[in-house]
Amino acid sequence: MLLEDMMPLQQHRLYFMAIVCLSVTVVGQPAQGMGDLNSAIVFPETAKLLGQTQPAKKAAQLSKTVRPAPLSRQVVEQINQLMLRGVEQHRQADYANALKTYSEVLQLDKDYTPAYLRRGSAKWAAGDHLGAVEDYSQVIEHDAKNGVAYRNRGAVYTVIGKSSEALRDYNQALEIDPKDAATFLKRGQLHSKLEQPEAAIQDYTQAIALQPDSELAFLNRAIAQTMLQKDDAALLDYGRAIQLDPKYAAAYHNRGMLHHRHNKFQKALDDLSQTIRLDPQSTTAYQSRGRIYLSLRQDQAALKDFSQVIALNPKSAAAYFGRGFVYSTLDNSLTNRQAAIADYTEALTLDPKYVNAYISRGAVGGLSAGSYRLFTGH
Repeated sequence: MLLEDMMPLQQHRLYFMAIVCLSVTVVGQPAQGMGDLNSAIVFPETAKLLGQTQPAKKAAQLSKTVRPAPLSRQVVEQINQLMLRGVEQHRQADYANALKTYSEVLQLDKDYTPAYLRRGSAKWAAGDHLGAVEDYSQVIEHDAKNGVAYRNRGAVYTVIGKSSEALRDYNQALEIDPKDAATFLKRGQLHSKLEQPEAAIQDYTQAIALQPDSELAFLNRAIAQTMLQKDDAALLDYGRAIQLDPKYAAAYHNRGMLHHRHNKFQKALDDLSQTIRLDPQSTTAYQSRGRIYLSLRQDQAALKDFSQVIALNPKSAAAYFGRGFVYSTLDNSLTNRQAAIADYTEALTLDPKYVNAYISRGAVGGLSAGSYRLFTGH
């Protein structure tokens, strides 16, 4: 499965997208089968989805590619070596040189579809979405039965907001290969994006039937279950995702937020703390845990978490607001009031439309119970 099968530009953390989906009800990147050289670049999430555990071995298949007769043996060998080089550059996220290498291949053989497929993948990773669409379309023009090209083009269409085109491509990919778990997964993500959770659940369930050890499919199905308020089913799916991958920070985070919604504060704290242990750079987990600590009136712990968010991301208006809120709930000393006002002001500097920051800044010195509930939800 190619780079874009998960999401572009490597770590646009998967669970961040999941959290955004979850926020529809309470509160957004790389994956990558094909039995040929088109599947050499694989990322861990989808490698598991497709049952591939050693994607690097796929690259070796490139050297066994059978070329059309008109090409000399020397050119064939040159193409194979260039493709191997491009795969490695791509794997190292050296997209600029990977693009040059794949283009060199196409200069030697303008009809070599694997080079178009991989160059499209590199363009997608580099943010050239229209260029990626062009290359995937070239693959389809040369090989109308290439389901991977349809799936990848559908993924790009999803990102650029062309949902109908994306759905058409996913459907075509599944006509070509009705047992492609990765395409069911991608189509399910599109349905989730379009707020069609029932259809999304059907696709995720099909992906799970085809690949029962896909923690990603369980995670996504849990998100769709939450959109339908089927929280018990969602908890089961998050649990299954964690069983499959005990280091799956996304599943711990989302399960923690679900526990929070049901006022199971200790379970929520346990899951969010585990998220932070697995991903110490997760500002979302610190922010979420800080809110729970505030709900429990554990002010110093909340203060520490909001401050950590600010240390990791000084442009987080929500973190400044949260810390300001903590200061405003402490004793009514001049120092705490000034600290609260300073943080609310910084939040408004970062986000001038932050209405609650205006309200809370104005209320400093006389915080009401209603204002407290406005932020904590309790």
